[in-house]
Amino acid sequence: MKKTIAVILCAAMLMPLFSACSANNTEDTAQNIDSDNSVVSQEAVETEISRANIPDNLPDGLNFNGENINIYHFGSESSIKYDCVGEMGGDVVLDAVYNRNIAVEDRLGVKINWIAGSAEWDGFPSEVLMMLQSGSADYDMIFEESSRLWQQ
Repeated sequence: MKKTIAVILCAAMLMPLFSACSANNTEDTAQNIDSDNSVVSQEAVETEISRANIPDNLPDGLNFNGENINIYHFGSESSIKYDCVGEMGGDVVLDAVYNRNIAVEDRLGVKINWIAGSAEWDGFPSEVLMMLQSGSADYDMIFEESSRLWQQ
């Protein structure tokens, strides 16, 4: 059950990232026609692709009824703010991270519990490796830059 929740949560968190990389921006062209049927001006209007106009493909009734999702993450101050928790305050990235978390919690009916690990670049991968080798099931997901974890 926890692995299923972790996979669904991970997919839900990554969906906005993949849709942001889409090259399917559409353009509508509006033309103003003069009285002699000649084109006076041409204006391209872009329709922005966002989560609001692209629904997810998860089942409509999917709800984990307040299940806690424990996510272990790199514990540096900037990682906590910019990768995990975020905050509302006008910073575009921090606001987006905060809103992502709220959207995932609301959509899946879960409560994300962020648990900070080591803030040392070499300490965190060692902690993760030790947890994996011990078979610990304390966390549903481990959140870290892959460039740091592959070295272990």
